[in-house]
Amino acid sequence: MNISDDLLLVKDQSFRLICENEYAICFHDFKAIHFGHCVVMLKRRVKHLFELNMHESKAFFELIEKASELVAKATGKNVIVLKNMGEFISHKEQVHFHILPSDYKFGDMYFTMHVVKKIEKRDRKLWTKEELTKVSEKIRNV
Repeated sequence: MNISDDLLLVKDQSFRLICENEYAICFHDFKAIHFGHCVVMLKRRVKHLFELNMHESKAFFELIEKASELVAKATGKNVIVLKNMGEFISHKEQVHFHILPSDYKFGDMYFTMHVVKKIEKRDRKLWTKEELTKVSEKIRNV
């Protein structure tokens, strides 16, 4: 199994862990846009979804669904799930999904993306270990 650097980092920082199964893992993003922003990725490095076998695909999407429900319950907000894959991604060419709590519905978000400025990396908060521990525990324990 070709384990990604991100997965090794999360395993070393277990306070960020939300949930996992045999093939996938969900963790709180350490540069989260806001409270509850999580990432779901496979435990092996996969650049594109078509590289998944049937077992990985089923487990991956089951975990995305479970994490989405946990985040929605913990935050009391709608949840938007965004896929990120290919060469121009932050997680070392590793296909992953972002679970984003939002006050918006998708239609509102799409409109807002074209009207409001893009969130720049410098605008993102770097979360402390204590903050990550608190939010991860809250989501895990819903």
